[in-house]
Amino acid sequence: MAKKMMEKFDKYWHVIHYVMGVANILDPKFKIKYCECFYPQIYGNDYCREDIDRIKNICYDLVFEYQSKQASSQSKASSNSSTKEVVPQYLNAFEVFMQK
Repeated sequence: MAKKMMEKFDKYWHVIHYVMGVANILDPKFKIKYCECFYPQIYGNDYCREDIDRIKNICYDLVFEYQSKQASSQSKASSNSSTKEVVPQYLNAFEVFMQK
């Protein structure tokens, strides 16, 4: 019975841990550093980098989606030029800041 429970847990945890990672990043106390600290301990060094990158990409996608909806409600013309250039630079600048 315990083996079946672990199989079900592993199946669903593989899906939900990305959501938990995004929630961690959105928490002002932890940001991405929390994931970078504990993912290697939980998942091992080889697998964790891929997961952290996937979580970052999910966050970027959320920001892009939000910005495109905001821009389309304001004007279609300005959304194409500003959305995709400003966000990655801003987030990358924050990442550099956190590494200091």
